[in-house]
Amino acid sequence: MKDQRSEKNNRRETDKWFQILVETMNEGLGILDAKGVVKYFNPALCKMLGHSLEEVIGKPILDFFEDMEKSLLTEHIGEHMMGNFEQYELRFKTKDGGHFIGHISPRPLLNQAGELTHTFAVITDITEHKQKNIQINKLSKVVEQSPIGVVITDNQGTIEYVNNRFCTITGYSSAELIGKNPRILQSGLTDAEFYKMLWNALTQGEDCKKSVQNKKKNGEVYWTDETFFSIKNPQGNITNLVALHEDVTAKKQAEIALAESETKYHTLVEKSLVGIVIIQNHRLVYFNRIFSQKFGYSQGELESMEYIQLIHPDDRERFSTLIGKVLQGKENSDNLIIMGLTKDQRTLTLKIAFIPITYCGKPAILKNVIDITVEKQLENQLSAYSRQLESHSKQLIDIQEQERKRIASELHDGIGQYLNALKFGLQQMKSEEAELQEETVVVSNFPGLIDLVQEAIEEVRRISADLRPAILDDLGIISTINWYCRRFQASFTGILIEKEVEVQEHDIPEPLKVTIYRVLQESLNNIAKHAEASLVHVRLSKSAGLIHLSVSDNGLGFAIDQAVTNEAIDRGFGLVSMKERVHLSGGYFAIESSRGQGTTVSAQWPVSLHADEDG
Repeated sequence: MKDQRSEKNNRRETDKWFQILVETMNEGLGILDAKGVVKYFNPALCKMLGHSLEEVIGKPILDFFEDMEKSLLTEHIGEHMMGNFEQYELRFKTKDGGHFIGHISPRPLLNQAGELTHTFAVITDITEHKQKNIQINKLSKVVEQSPIGVVITDNQGTIEYVNNRFCTITGYSSAELIGKNPRILQSGLTDAEFYKMLWNALTQGEDCKKSVQNKKKNGEVYWTDETFFSIKNPQGNITNLVALHEDVTAKKQAEIALAESETKYHTLVEKSLVGIVIIQNHRLVYFNRIFSQKFGYSQGELESMEYIQLIHPDDRERFSTLIGKVLQGKENSDNLIIMGLTKDQRTLTLKIAFIPITYCGKPAILKNVIDITVEKQLENQLSAYSRQLESHSKQLIDIQEQERKRIASELHDGIGQYLNALKFGLQQMKSEEAELQEETVVVSNFPGLIDLVQEAIEEVRRISADLRPAILDDLGIISTINWYCRRFQASFTGILIEKEVEVQEHDIPEPLKVTIYRVLQESLNNIAKHAEASLVHVRLSKSAGLIHLSVSDNGLGFAIDQAVTNEAIDRGFGLVSMKERVHLSGGYFAIESSRGQGTTVSAQWPVSLHADEDG
């Protein structure tokens, strides 16, 4: 009796402990009768469903599931009746309209006859676990399909995982890589110190981003951008290392090519002889070296000023109007001539060309600037020389006609008169001979005729000497100067000539001899006609590689500013002719004169210019 009481007490004690266990366990526990009606839910299961125990007792279990889940549960309850109690998962409906996924582990409760009277099940809320698995599956798919190579190693650097992209990039299969160290990819082009620093950083838990040159399985070297980081356990210990591996070879090659191209074109622009500028919002946002040099400003000065300040005030309004039209796309400009203004206020003549561009995402104007100041000056000088040449040509024609007129007059008035007189004398002799038939008459007229012929010969010699004296070709320039001065002195007895000839004949190159004679001839002719001088000084010398000729007089003189204009023309083109002769022969010509102070005509020639011609 006592043993029965003790056994009963032990059973009560055990039941008490089982009740405490059931009511305090974290998993849900439910008991259903054979018809699927709730007989008991423990507090954990009630909490999961959001119901109190009173709200669930006596309710069909199907009330706690959506329609889709009810059919599945009915199938499982049917299997219970057949003795099949495999675990399964169902989606429960909570009191507030929510859901949770429960993992159900069913067990049968049998009577003494072995018949199923009840079913109990342990329900575990695996909603969070399921969500994590779903998230993990998503991430796994992302990693596998990622365009970035992913490699995961243990904390010692041994590869545990690689994704498909990593295998595609490197050319290795996953089987060839797992268990290996990533150093299998090293190309030898990256310093070993880099890898040492990288490893130290990773083992200290630091994240790193680097560009590295690696080597594929086939030996091809490629560029990668790599991001390294570590994975730690809850205790903060590093368990794994991860590297994100992006093949940027094409990008790197493009960057290198772009850098080389930029360097090349930057060099071309900076070394260009053409000024290149970009204008945006009325300011210079770029200019090359030659542009700043042309205007005389430093880089800092140009960056702080409006571009219009570089335009001459007379052209600023026109330039601003044109800029506006170019920016609006209404006009492009090629070879426009604009006047520029330098820092020191010099005026530049600029040829410019505009094109609209986009610079740093905003409208701008690219402008090429060519300094044509010197060209313009040369063009103006050439135009002036052309007009002067035209004038000289006309004057030359006039002088030639005057010279022809003079020679014609000389021939008509001089030789013509002698020949007419000779003709008249001969006719008279013929008439007298016919009438008288006496020899004594003819002979008596011959002396007069001979004198006429001699005078005609002398006149021809004088005219020839004026055109070009034979003595110049026969005896040279020194003899010619002496002869011409004697002749001048004989013709103009009131003018005294002093000579200083301090050269030898071989000192004067042959091509200069005619020029020296013409300058002397024209100078003395001008003195005889206009100077009213009483003394002339002629000097021919050589010093310091130069031949010097000067002709000075003590006459009336003249105003230099009129020497090559009115007076020169009046004087038979003399001064202009002398100047042109000297310049064309490579020499330098000068005149010094003032009214009442006489005149000095001087010329000099570098002997070396005529050395080859002289032979």
